[in-house]
Amino acid sequence: MPGMPIYQDSPENLKNQIFATNGSAVINVQADSTGRLKVATDSASPLAVDVDETVNSITVYGNDGTDNQLIKTNTSGQLDIRPLTVSDTVSVNITQADDSITVYGNDGTDNQVIKTNTSGQLDIRPLTSSDTVNVDISQTTDSITVYGNDGTDNQVIKTNTSGQLDIRPLTVSDTVSVNVTQADDSITVYGNDGTDNQVIKTNTSGQLDIRPLTVSDTVSVNITQADDSITVYGNDGTDNKIIKTNTSGQLDIRPLTSSDTVNVDISQATDSIAVYGSDGTDNHVLLTDATGTLQVKNAITFTNATLTTSATTDSYQYTTQQEIAQLTTYQFFVKNTGDTNNVTVVVELSPNGTDWVIDSDERQVNPGAATIITSSKFLRYIRLGYKSTSTGASTAISAIFQGQG
Repeated sequence: MPGMPIYQDSPENLKNQIFATNGSAVINVQADSTGRLKVATDSASPLAVDVDETVNSITVYGNDGTDNQLIKTNTSGQLDIRPLTVSDTVSVNITQADDSITVYGNDGTDNQVIKTNTSGQLDIRPLTSSDTVNVDISQTTDSITVYGNDGTDNQVIKTNTSGQLDIRPLTVSDTVSVNVTQADDSITVYGNDGTDNQVIKTNTSGQLDIRPLTVSDTVSVNITQADDSITVYGNDGTDNKIIKTNTSGQLDIRPLTSSDTVNVDISQATDSIAVYGSDGTDNHVLLTDATGTLQVKNAITFTNATLTTSATTDSYQYTTQQEIAQLTTYQFFVKNTGDTNNVTVVVELSPNGTDWVIDSDERQVNPGAATIITSSKFLRYIRLGYKSTSTGASTAISAIFQGQG
């Protein structure tokens, strides 16, 4: 009868036989040679274990280094593993070609499998301008290797001990192209104030923020390359314009007109502006005396005019008027070219060439004789008057006007 003791002929053979049902038949429960319960792994075996009921379970133990602990699962039957910390060490040794560990990353919404290529390198899609890569290297033994290309091969980009890029000195054959397309990107450029490196700043338009120069500043420029230049701007009152030079490097200045105003303020005793004049052939520097007054050498001009005259009459006739405003001295030469009769001459002055006044005594000139006559006063215009001395006694004269100033 099941469950009843069966007595044999010796005590070591004394045993209880235990039976169980597999759902269709009653079978005896077996143990191995050590007395452990024998559980079949073959589902076709009557000894197989099938945990189909929610109230049934198999308890599996692991060891924490000191005690056996229950290995737990979550409600889905997955191992309930505590989060790893920085003190944990995970060692993985995958020696079988068909073994692998699946590593997941998150795309911002779902976990995605992180893939590698056939060489085991991460299969990373190309970065685009919308990607942001954040790197936090907090361990002194960690690093990221960044490569650049020398035109043929990829080379490791090195830094010095401070983490700054180890850049070889640039030469005149190097071309450095920078394209900063992001508004929040920038390149920091440094200059040296004679002691320390300082950041070179720009204003909001990207122009260099340069402090005003003072009289103690010295600006030295050495342009040794024929294709180098410095662009200098001036302002036309509204916009900045490039100041141009001719092929000799001299300022290309348009001719000044009567509407131009040139203001010059020379506050330094060692500064000057050279002004030139022309003698008709060559340009010469205009000189001043110690007070800055222009040194002028008066150029003497000579005026000579042979005047047209007619035969004398009983009334005064007059020669063409002469302007004497720029002359310092002037005279009329009169000769009586007749053979018999005398001539009477006089000098008149006018401020406007219309209103005339006599400014000399009447002077008689005998036949064949000559005289010089002039004025002792000044108005702008002068002329010579002449007539027959005796009524009805006509004669002829020649007259010449000469002056200098």
